[in-house]
Amino acid sequence: MYWLNKIIGFFLSLKLTVVCLLLLSVLTVAGTLYQVEYGLYMAQQRFFDSWLILFFGFIPFPGAQWVLGLLFINLFANMIIRFQYGWRQSGIIMIHMGLLLLLAGGWVTRQFGQESFLSLLEGEGSNLSSSYHEWEIAAWREGGGRVRDVVAIDADYAEPGRVLPFEEFDVHLTVEDFHRHARAFRATDPDVAAQVLNATGITFLEAARPHWEPQEDMPGGIFTLQAPDGSTRRLLLFSGDREPTTFAHGGEAVTFSLRRKRYPLPMMVSLINFEKTFHPNSEIPRSFASFIQVDLQGVARDVLVEMNRPFRYQGYTFYQASYADLDHGQHMSTFAIVLNYGRIIPYVATGLTFLGLAVHFLIELFRRRRNVV
Repeated sequence: MYWLNKIIGFFLSLKLTVVCLLLLSVLTVAGTLYQVEYGLYMAQQRFFDSWLILFFGFIPFPGAQWVLGLLFINLFANMIIRFQYGWRQSGIIMIHMGLLLLLAGGWVTRQFGQESFLSLLEGEGSNLSSSYHEWEIAAWREGGGRVRDVVAIDADYAEPGRVLPFEEFDVHLTVEDFHRHARAFRATDPDVAAQVLNATGITFLEAARPHWEPQEDMPGGIFTLQAPDGSTRRLLLFSGDREPTTFAHGGEAVTFSLRRKRYPLPMMVSLINFEKTFHPNSEIPRSFASFIQVDLQGVARDVLVEMNRPFRYQGYTFYQASYADLDHGQHMSTFAIVLNYGRIIPYVATGLTFLGLAVHFLIELFRRRRNVV
């Protein structure tokens, strides 16, 4: 019983609250300084998405996941055990509920949130978005129509020696080597080049240091492809290939590609027109916008997406991210797509916290005025 009381006292302690807030301050400063050299994504992964950090390679330090988890338990335990519920404490209770909701919203976003992008030419449409830093090994049979059945395996499974089954096409890939970031080379000897199957003539890969921004990484791998008759062929897939690699066997052809991971969208998005305006007497864009058509299960609607005017549907938010000027006056528009089912939670939590502060101050003001009278 003594140890149980000690554990409960630890989680109820105000000292734990203060320590958690100080640790979060240290992590925020360290993450801000770290991102200057290594980028925002790496800083987020190391300091805020981790449970344990090793400063200088050997000094253990709790990551934000531990700190935020302890802070949540601390606030929740105090609400359940220590608080005396009544109208005088209503403001304080609302403040704590808002803070708990804010922490819960962050957890929902981390667990179920998804960030991707969609690049479209004028007149082009798609119902798939692409990941910024996750990759997949995709295979399909080339057909005559616009729709193809694609089988994809997450590239995180591409470990040396592992077999990646593409049973739909009766072929298997055994991973010989895979690099998260690689340099690609071509052999000058045609006999050497013929030993490796690759659409652009790449014959071998060399591991490179991962880029400080993971979306700039160019992964690549070498695989042993086993055909239906048991014969094998070396297959090289590189994310920088301009076109996929096709393996023909027995009158059938299977196409392979190492590409950014695709996410299905609940709609077909088509770019109708792209417009941009410039600052006077300059070539610096002042604003740019995309006119898109969104097809929702056969019902089409026209939508304008601007820099500060995103399009929202259910949990999806489409932001105008960038654009590219191509040949013959053609434009490509890129949308950043965020799927966040907890998008409303921070707004509710902030409003509840503000309301709790207002209620608390009004109650205290009323009590002091009554005591004075």
